[in-house]
Amino acid sequence: MEKNVVLEQHLLLTIKYISEQGVSNGLYKTDFWVFDPTTEVFTSLLDLDEEDDYNVVRSNAVGFTIDGLGYIVSGYNGGVLNSTWEYDPAKDDWEDITGLEGYSRQDAIAFSNGNRAFVLLGRSGSLYLDDNYELFPQEDYDDED
Repeated sequence: MEKNVVLEQHLLLTIKYISEQGVSNGLYKTDFWVFDPTTEVFTSLLDLDEEDDYNVVRSNAVGFTIDGLGYIVSGYNGGVLNSTWEYDPAKDDWEDITGLEGYSRQDAIAFSNGNRAFVLLGRSGSLYLDDNYELFPQEDYDDED
């Protein structure tokens, strides 16, 4: 079973949000949890496919946080993806936002300092990528940019 931890809380390097994104017996995992490090208890949140308009479910994605919001970027679900989804923990809700402006990819690497985030490397089919992008998830895509 393939498993990727995709959202992390940067406070004291404690992992707080966990999604078992991946494939098990041909089915994509959809569960999403929050971990309280003070009580060491996991609490189930809305599944990643709970709403009909969600398309968050994927494998081989990357995740990070910026300004208290969680992000899942790229990955694979029937094809390589470049979409970006934003998670608001106050609402327990996902929103499809401006996607990665580069190649669609899976198996990428992402990192964030809590204010800025970067997605780099990965592959698109048999093409291995060596590029990197800074994400500005709150800005709209400008095709002349």
